[in-house]
Amino acid sequence: MIKLKGNMHVEKVNKDMDLSFYLKEYAPDERSMEEYGFLQKDGKSVFTKKIEGSLYLVLTLAKDGFTAKVWDKDFDDEYLPFNFEDEQNPVRAKAEEIIADVIGKCFVCLNVRTNAIEALERRFGSLHEAPWEDDPDSITFKTRLSKKWFAIMMRIPADRLGLKGRNLIDVANIKLPPDKINALIDNVHYFRAYHMNKVHWMSVKLDKDLDKEEFISLVDVSYSLAEKKITDKAKCKK
Repeated sequence: MIKLKGNMHVEKVNKDMDLSFYLKEYAPDERSMEEYGFLQKDGKSVFTKKIEGSLYLVLTLAKDGFTAKVWDKDFDDEYLPFNFEDEQNPVRAKAEEIIADVIGKCFVCLNVRTNAIEALERRFGSLHEAPWEDDPDSITFKTRLSKKWFAIMMRIPADRLGLKGRNLIDVANIKLPPDKINALIDNVHYFRAYHMNKVHWMSVKLDKDLDKEEFISLVDVSYSLAEKKITDKAKCKK
């Protein structure tokens, strides 16, 4: 179940539930929204879906935000129990399931790190791990056979890569042949590896300018290098 307002005690809210926080990481896709069933009303995109009986979830996307409410058609009024944050509230639970489906099918994730994680998991069938309890933002990806790292994602201060500022940035460390690393390093998108062997590893800045196809092709090489020893051993046994 998704959390829509954080960890709070049951609380009555006499206004529409604010979902605008999603817009920080997701952008609406107009075509997908139209296909899903959103309608244009007074300059707003509105989606209505029956939850149960006379209760309907109403999602409204406007220039000033994204909101949700449950409307009771029998009473022609808002169903206020929906606004009680209670995990045992079945109406709220069903509404949250619908909202999660809408976000997944009608919005595009703007978070480059999140997109990169999903892309690597799809391509290599390798779920990421967070092996360091004191640093949950650092995650690793392991190869299927050798169980060796082929990608490590971290969130670090920009100046750790020689950039200006102490703002946090997302990077991915990948393994490449030394000559390939030397050819790619530009200190804009590609850097000598942070916190790892700088001859065999390189840091890639995960931002909006990331060339996604090139990134995946480079990770392909990293995966192959990580599995190489296992592959070589298998050949020797034949």
